[in-house]
Amino acid sequence: MLASVSRLFLKLAGWKLEGPVTPAPRCVMIAAPHTSNWDFYYMLLMNWSMGLKVSWMGKAPMFRPPFAGLMRRMGGIPVYRDAGSGMVEQMKAAFDEADFLRLLIPAEGTRSYRSRWRSGFYHIARHSGVPIVPTFLDYGRKIGRVGPEIQVTGSVGEDMDRIREFYSGVTGRVADSFSYIVLAEEEQAAVA
Repeated sequence: MLASVSRLFLKLAGWKLEGPVTPAPRCVMIAAPHTSNWDFYYMLLMNWSMGLKVSWMGKAPMFRPPFAGLMRRMGGIPVYRDAGSGMVEQMKAAFDEADFLRLLIPAEGTRSYRSRWRSGFYHIARHSGVPIVPTFLDYGRKIGRVGPEIQVTGSVGEDMDRIREFYSGVTGRVADSFSYIVLAEEEQAAVA
């Protein structure tokens, strides 16, 4: 029923989906562009309409009563910023414990323009030994897509070239806020 309601809502909003692609049961999914508050909801609806169960990270305070149960049912995983381990380590632990985890991460990290993407999604996938699955919401064409799996090779530049190719021509809701698709590790390698 969730898939049917999600499909109906997206259809009424004028969205079409390309695919379908069924990602691996354990993967890191990139949610991009992330330029508006609406992106989160449309991305969840897109995945639900395809019958995909996805999880996402949220600040631990979001998981307090009375909304804790709802957040978890929607796929939320609390992230503890004051924990002794960082986000990459927390998510690696979640992958180590799970037979099924499709973790949806907004690689831009914020709705505002940034000069580069945050690299946490890449490091989570690499350390957890799971593929990256890029997804997009192209507001210019009103098309949502789940892309092919990208196996992380450890060659950041080559892996990111495949990701950049997937997002070529994609427009965010706030077009000028879609961040440049490059990681700090790539910039550091270019300087070295």
